[in-house]
Amino acid sequence: MQTTRTTAAAALALAGVLAASLFTGAAVATAARPPAQPTAVAVVDVPAILDGLNEKDRLEADLQTAIKDSRAKLEELTKEAMALQEELDPENGILKQGSPEYIRALGRLIELQSQAKARSQVLEQTLSLQQGEMLRTLYEKIEAAITKIADRQGYDIVLLDDSTFPLSNPAPFNQTQGEILNRSVIYAHDSTDITDDVVTLLNNEYQAP
Repeated sequence: MQTTRTTAAAALALAGVLAASLFTGAAVATAARPPAQPTAVAVVDVPAILDGLNEKDRLEADLQTAIKDSRAKLEELTKEAMALQEELDPENGILKQGSPEYIRALGRLIELQSQAKARSQVLEQTLSLQQGEMLRTLYEKIEAAITKIADRQGYDIVLLDDSTFPLSNPAPFNQTQGEILNRSVIYAHDSTDITDDVVTLLNNEYQAP
């Protein structure tokens, strides 16, 4: 009986030591973890930044000049093709059907139509590539400017402010749900917006010699 009581007392003592050890370890672990520091967050409106960039205006003007030159060459092919169509017209054309001149003109017309179609497709693809390159170049500069401002003003995170982007209306359920779930920002106070700072920095850098 005495042995049983001794054993029980020893077990209780051991349990107490273990409990005290666990409590002490938890307390130490809790004390060792520092409290979370507040995170400084800013937002930017990228479309507004693009609209405010002086460099974008110049790049778009250069692109429009190149497009105008390409379209002028395309119009030359179109005009020549239209003139041949008039000559080949069965009722009012000046070329007799089946004649060598008619056959040559018809072959030339087919050639011109193929060239015009191919040139139009090339123009469209080239324009898309040039626009993509322009946007990529500008975005990389925007990204660098945001980084500079964030480092200077002490922001930890800068988010794309899409809170003002309207939802498609009307739109099916899946599209509306996707647009809502893909939002980065639901609300942002004006004081967190550094859009104007980014525009000012980039325009100053662009105008600098």
